[in-house]
Amino acid sequence: ILSDGEYQRYQTAQRELVEGWRALRNSQARTALEYEQQAETNNPGFYRNDWLRAECLLALGKPEEAAQACRAALAGQPALGIERHRIEALKQKAESGK
Repeated sequence: ILSDGEYQRYQTAQRELVEGWRALRNSQARTALEYEQQAETNNPGFYRNDWLRAECLLALGKPEEAAQACRAALAGQPALGIERHRIEALKQKAESGK
């Protein structure tokens, strides 16, 4: 893991997710989505990437795509129950079109 750069990419992806959430909190959903895409490149298939993407897409008025990203996040087996609960609530919000 250390010699092939995988851990370095994981750490980079984590920083990108932090920056993405920060941008989203500052009402910069498009910027946050760019960070999510970078995180996905560095750590593909991680459920938190999909979760951030869902939040961004909902903020951008794309509820169907947000619901799909939520389903992908849930399929990625969120590590904590509270995360699963928040993603499920986001999915319901997206599916209701709000």
